[in-house]
Amino acid sequence: MPFVAVQTIPILPSPDFDATASFYEGLGFSVVGRWPDEYLIVEHANGIELHFWFNPTEDAKTNDVACYIRFETRAESLALFETCRAVGLPPAESRQAPRLHSWQDDPDQDEWALIDVHGNLLRFDLPID
Repeated sequence: MPFVAVQTIPILPSPDFDATASFYEGLGFSVVGRWPDEYLIVEHANGIELHFWFNPTEDAKTNDVACYIRFETRAESLALFETCRAVGLPPAESRQAPRLHSWQDDPDQDEWALIDVHGNLLRFDLPID
């Protein structure tokens, strides 16, 4: 059977699509689809696409939803990380949402993480050699 390329897209909870759209637009994403009180899709020029389902009871303090996003190159990962840092997201130590977890520059991985405005964890990394 031939290999078929696939793409996985996370679907994250959002209690407020206006806040979600505003947060991600500040990071360079654009809203590409929106169905009020139902579904929201944002996309970055680098190809990252995130979907959100409406959950009015989601609380950033108790949200335990996460996704993993893999970049093909270090430059792509670093560019988005620098955008997040430039908008002034609080550091991980703040323990609030949103927040930015530092770039972990090590020979085996270039990893960093973002907790969005609703407490969703987005972890970014490169392919493992």
